[in-house]
Amino acid sequence: MLGRLYLQYRLRHKRTVIKKNSALQSKKAFSLIEVVLAMSIISFTCVTLLGLLGDGILTMHRAVNSNMQAGIIQAVINNSQMHAYASGYSTNLYFSDQGTEVTASDSTRVYTATVTAQSLQMPTVSGSYTFNGASSGSVLLVAVSNRGMPNATNSFSLVWPNRGN
Repeated sequence: MLGRLYLQYRLRHKRTVIKKNSALQSKKAFSLIEVVLAMSIISFTCVTLLGLLGDGILTMHRAVNSNMQAGIIQAVINNSQMHAYASGYSTNLYFSDQGTEVTASDSTRVYTATVTAQSLQMPTVSGSYTFNGASSGSVLLVAVSNRGMPNATNSFSLVWPNRGN
């Protein structure tokens, strides 16, 4: 009798184990092909985004360079309004990456502004044309170059009348 009970217990226990295993086998999961396809889509997207990142950084550097050069030109113009430059005047001004003026031997020198002044005879129309009451003036030519980006040189010219001073 004890042997029979033991046999019934073993049969019942095997059925529950089989039922548990069959329940685990019937669960849904992703196949290997679906996982590989999803990973390829994700990797393609990441490579594309990384490619765009380089262009974005280059565009940012160009924008910072243009902005800094505009600030340097503005500083040179402000300085020219305080000083009267004689014709033939030419100098180089040096600036750091923050736009502050530095010496030529300074290691933080990034920008070079070449400033040249030339005299200008105002054109006459019907013999009486003047520019803001002056018949002559000066032209200030400013060219700003970046040591790190030599192809990104901006030039600017400023014309102002000479009123006898």
